[in-house]
Amino acid sequence: MSFRARVAVLIATVVAVVVAVVAGTFLYMARARSLHTLDDTLRDRAALVVQLGDKLGRPQEFDRRLFGRYAPDDVLLQVFDTRGRIWASNVEPLPISRDDLAIARGNYRSQIDTTEVAGYRMRVLTAPLKMPGRAVMIARPMDEVDELLAGLWRISIQIFIIGVAGAGISGFVIAGRVVRPVKRLTEAANDVAVTQDVDQPIEVRRDDEFGQLAASFNQMLSALSASREQQHRLVTDASHELRTPITSLRTNLEHIQRSPLIPENERQEILDDVLFELDELTGLVTELVELATDRHQMDEPSPVELDDLVDAVVQRHRRRTSSPIEYTAEPCQVMAVPALLERAISNMLDNALKWSPPAAPIQVQVADGSVTVRDQGPGISVDERERVFERFYRAQDAKSSPGSGLGLSIVRHVAESFGGQVKDTMGIENLISVPKTTGPELVGNLMEHVNDYDITLKEHVRVDNIEKGNVKTITLSSGEQIRTRSLVVATGARWRELGVPGERENVGNGVAYCPHCDGPFFKGKDVAVIGGGNSGIEAALDLAGIVKSVTVFEFMPTLKADQVLIDQAEKRDNITIIKNAATRQILAEKGKVNAIEYQDRSTNEVHTLDLAGVFVQIGLVPNSQFMKDVVEMTPYGEIVVDTKCQTSEAGIFAAGDVTTVPYKQIVISMGEGAKASLAAFEYLLSHEVIESEDESAAA
Repeated sequence: MSFRARVAVLIATVVAVVVAVVAGTFLYMARARSLHTLDDTLRDRAALVVQLGDKLGRPQEFDRRLFGRYAPDDVLLQVFDTRGRIWASNVEPLPISRDDLAIARGNYRSQIDTTEVAGYRMRVLTAPLKMPGRAVMIARPMDEVDELLAGLWRISIQIFIIGVAGAGISGFVIAGRVVRPVKRLTEAANDVAVTQDVDQPIEVRRDDEFGQLAASFNQMLSALSASREQQHRLVTDASHELRTPITSLRTNLEHIQRSPLIPENERQEILDDVLFELDELTGLVTELVELATDRHQMDEPSPVELDDLVDAVVQRHRRRTSSPIEYTAEPCQVMAVPALLERAISNMLDNALKWSPPAAPIQVQVADGSVTVRDQGPGISVDERERVFERFYRAQDAKSSPGSGLGLSIVRHVAESFGGQVKDTMGIENLISVPKTTGPELVGNLMEHVNDYDITLKEHVRVDNIEKGNVKTITLSSGEQIRTRSLVVATGARWRELGVPGERENVGNGVAYCPHCDGPFFKGKDVAVIGGGNSGIEAALDLAGIVKSVTVFEFMPTLKADQVLIDQAEKRDNITIIKNAATRQILAEKGKVNAIEYQDRSTNEVHTLDLAGVFVQIGLVPNSQFMKDVVEMTPYGEIVVDTKCQTSEAGIFAAGDVTTVPYKQIVISMGEGAKASLAAFEYLLSHEVIESEDESAAA
């Protein structure tokens, strides 16, 4: 049975049950009402007979007066005594039961019952007379009641049949309309299965559950398309990652072939390199397959002398290139998988050598458990610094060069596999008194500052769990546990993505998340801001002074921003606000954003607006997952703090973008971090005093 038929049968069944219940209830109430009316007639007639008996007093007179207006033709009347003798009657004798005799004796007041007399159903009332030992039975046929109920039953059957048939037909028609969008999706899925074309999304015509299903289907197609593209890139471009060990093998073997009189020690070094490159090549092929299929398996980390490992990698690269590689190191040990760590560092060096000018020095430094590789290349644009670590992603300037976009992805993948991090160069220009710096420079200066103090630094672990209490227990990814009376959480946040086609593909090419950072790139151009909250309206106001025009898209019928911000935005001639708008996709041409497609949720009409940039301002996603059930957080995952950065748990403080503090900027986060540190210090001092007082009281 088809889904449409099942829906029709289901609706018909529901209607049948409802009609049956309603009809049954109606018939029951009609019968009860009819019997009540009939019983009232019998009681009235009995009252008259009782009054007559009381008035006459003698059975003979009673018998003569019994008939007439007191006993019309439709009423049967019978007087009897305690022995069952009939004293008066206008009908064939009515059956007298024990209960009737008991009424004549005065044991019961009266009763009404239904009985059958001479083949007719009768309603009989038995009541005592005021004459001792006498009772009267008054009966009336139930023909009218039975005929009424029979007619109502026939009508109910007709309504039942018509209702069920109509419900079945209506259900079949309604089911057809319900199934129609599902049928479209089925046809689209079959078309994808037959044609293998996943680049043709279906049109979303509705804003209900089926519209959401269609949108999810389009997202699935987009994901399939991206996956196919990734697989294609893996097949066509993986040679970049394989080329290095293969080239090294070829170079070393050709060197041996050309120079048969190589000194034994040099020959042994070359052979060692050859064997190493073979092992690296084997491991790299395995790694590429695992990266492509999201199945990364690795051995258990073990203690690794980081300076020795990096030195070996540097020596191998020195033998393959003419560019100078400057290497400085401090002895340090880390927990890692040696083979994976070698691969990651080798990829970092390969990337630096690839982009540095010829003969420009490459600086490699090992210190405090970290490896820093500096080159003299052109650098990476701000918009692309995060994306270069994505699998298969290639920066705009790199698309004309050989490569697959896997090198830095493997670096991050390896680092995070055992609790490490990858830090890229990032320009910072909003620090007071610092005209310009970069992320590594800022972090380096911070590390230099930290090293001036007696501070234990753990960089290659993450926090897995925090147990509350007067003394908190922090469990690290390494299994180590740290007990502390206070702690400061400063894990930051990441931009919340819109999740529509064309967003991630065009980050840095027109899609941005920071209006303060990227607004100047769109001077004199038309841009859009997605989001009608405070951050969205503030972004629109900031951009309005730079760009040609700003269009704000809000998903809901009303803006969520403060009214004072809305009033300011409405005063600007170059700010347009569109509410009830659902962003469908961001369009691009020749690698640059050129339009946005959105749907009017009130009319379901789809519109396209030409523009040069889209700023997504739908909030941040705090990195606070590990703090769940530990401290109070907003529905958005922000840790709630007071003016001193104190959380809901005594002794736990939080600072920066992970908290409810407004204005997510580096300079503000640095100030909040200082405030949280002072508050934690103050807590420790007061906490020690309280403990000593408690101990004194206990003593």
